[in-house]
Amino acid sequence: MRLGVGDLLLVSLVAVVGPSVGFGVLSDPGLGWHLRVPDVVCAGGFPTADPFSDPPGRYWLANQWLGELPFWAGWKLAGWNGVAAVAVGLLLLTYRLLFVWLRADGVAWPVALGLCLLAAAAGYVGWLARPTMFTTLFTAVVVRTVVRFHDGRLTARRLLWLPPLFAVWVNCHGGFVAGLFTLGLAAGLELVMCVFGSPVVARSASEGVAPRWRFGLRPEEPAARRFLTLAAVGAGCTLATLANPYGWRVYPWVFGLLGDPFFMNLNGEWKSPDFHDPAAARFELLLLLTVGLLAVSRHRPNLVLVAASLFWLHQSLQGRRFTPIGVLVLTPLAGRLATGIEWVNAHPWVIDWKPLWGRELAGNWLGPLLALVGLVGWAAFAPRLTPDAPAVPEPVLRELLARWQPGEPVFHSPNHGGYLTLHGWPAFRTTIDDRNEVHGRARYEAYLATEAAAPGWEARLDEGRFAWVVAATGAALADRLAERPVQWRVEYADTEASLFRRR
Repeated sequence: MRLGVGDLLLVSLVAVVGPSVGFGVLSDPGLGWHLRVPDVVCAGGFPTADPFSDPPGRYWLANQWLGELPFWAGWKLAGWNGVAAVAVGLLLLTYRLLFVWLRADGVAWPVALGLCLLAAAAGYVGWLARPTMFTTLFTAVVVRTVVRFHDGRLTARRLLWLPPLFAVWVNCHGGFVAGLFTLGLAAGLELVMCVFGSPVVARSASEGVAPRWRFGLRPEEPAARRFLTLAAVGAGCTLATLANPYGWRVYPWVFGLLGDPFFMNLNGEWKSPDFHDPAAARFELLLLLTVGLLAVSRHRPNLVLVAASLFWLHQSLQGRRFTPIGVLVLTPLAGRLATGIEWVNAHPWVIDWKPLWGRELAGNWLGPLLALVGLVGWAAFAPRLTPDAPAVPEPVLRELLARWQPGEPVFHSPNHGGYLTLHGWPAFRTTIDDRNEVHGRARYEAYLATEAAAPGWEARLDEGRFAWVVAATGAALADRLAERPVQWRVEYADTEASLFRRR
């Protein structure tokens, strides 16, 4: 029983990174309604109408129920500590797999360790305690699978576990479409290599015929066999995604949000990263390191890995949500490039330290066991965490729930919806939250206009018959309501937000 470098990486992340990450991963304003979805499913089955907001009846699918279940269990067992422990556990599993992949590619353990730590720092910008974490992990696994299949390290039979993975994935998060796209991308590249990538060379130089390209699918060639295999596996994975409570309806539900440019430009997580931010700068460092290795390394990565890296790099530069996936795809590319630099692998300090950890540097079950014990102990005995969500003014919302009476509509921010749902549901129904696909563009535009006190804001408040208004202190709406003490009374105010009640 040995403690390998991979085990030390895992334990160190629990001891050093885990507690600090616990605060950051809880900063999603929508985490509250995610934690309530299993309660809805347990109470009445899988819904097709929104149970959290008012007026009721809006079309909504709880398609992420399985991905929300572990966080819900952590919440029930240990409160916010339990939610953070589940999120940190998924992070550790992801980076532990990344270390094992790097070592399997022949990367020296000091280089693999450094790349994993850099990847953990670079991907932190997009990690939040929500089902998206499963999409990040599963996408990296699928990319790794198709790359190894292209390398000839996996047989067709070893791909048969992918359809069950997609059957689980479709119930965890709508990002399963990223996995299907990855399979389609790999299959398309194999087809291109089969059709265009094989020149017909003259049998004899005396014939004087220059090499030419022969077009057409040739099933006897390896690229053709790989294409047919990936096409068959992709079809099986697509069928497996129908194993969800909503069947084929999950597809228009997922693409309905991704295809709306209004919401893609509305939410910060869909916008490009700000490289003045230190977290995004660490991602930039990983990108520059990969480019530098590509310039000096003798190793030339295969086309599938390059294409996947370019695609997810593009996505990462388009939206912060994709940054963790881009990191997990770029890091193995950087590791493979590092193996093409002779002095990196032949340096004496790599050889001198190797016997200390044993030959199998990926470790064994001891590290994960210690990490699991550490997480459980931390969740049970550490001081209780408070969610770090600056967009959610918790004191004013506590005051609202303490004074609110059933049947009184409340005007509040979409960022408040998760908190109000977690602590007030089922009696309290929110007006709006961050589920864009539920409320639609018109409702968001009406909210934004009212929040900015644009012309007609009073009529919109009257039309909604709002008895309460939660407005950011100093915002235009708060100032306009404070100017009307006859109609609106200030019930609570602090530096973050003000609570108004209609007289």
